[in-house]
Amino acid sequence: MKKGRKTNMMNIGMYDLNKNDRTILERILIDMKTDDKIYNYKNYNDLVKSLERLDLIILEITLWDCDGISLARKIKEKYKDLDIIFISDNLSRVDEAFEVKAYTFLQRPFKEEKMANILCKLHKEKERKYFVIENKKEIIKVSEHDIIFLEGYGDGTYIHMKNGVIESKHSLVWWKERLNQVEYFSPYRGYLIALKYVLIIKENSVIMEYCSEEVPMAKRKRKKVKEIFVRYMKMQYVR
Repeated sequence: MKKGRKTNMMNIGMYDLNKNDRTILERILIDMKTDDKIYNYKNYNDLVKSLERLDLIILEITLWDCDGISLARKIKEKYKDLDIIFISDNLSRVDEAFEVKAYTFLQRPFKEEKMANILCKLHKEKERKYFVIENKKEIIKVSEHDIIFLEGYGDGTYIHMKNGVIESKHSLVWWKERLNQVEYFSPYRGYLIALKYVLIIKENSVIMEYCSEEVPMAKRKRKKVKEIFVRYMKMQYVR
């Protein structure tokens, strides 16, 4: 959510959608009674100039002036937290859509209820959960959204985040009880990873986005980690 805006508001960009899709989306947002603002874009340059203010982009995979997957890849390189929803009647490129970290993929024709559920979920996620971490030197507000993985030690925990590492006096068990169990998994004793930031699952470790170090993984848990990750990714796909 951009600074200075209401917590229940999103700036939504629609790029090269047909009239029927736009009408359905506008009707859903009216029914949801949100303060969302909709911006319709018809060319690449206008969209790129507006990325800074957007929270969500809804676009076709096959665009008249560029390729939707290639566009999403460029957007994610600079705006990693900008959510993208693909709408298409062609399922042949679903895998590519998730390779560029799309929030979800909707097959056309889609039901209004499904799109409404997706937007409601996004709103809840934008209303981020925060923790207040107090240590010897400072008090820090931590957004769950920014947690990449947690590393337990004794009675405390190191929280690896997008912008660095902070120390918490709470145990890893304390964190497990308060974080969304669907979003996190332990690949090794003393570690808890955020599934949405998993980049590569190797033989004995997991590579996470934003992090230079690898998280260890027990050999006996490799199959389970892969199953949990695939299941999590499938949950992000709505047909």
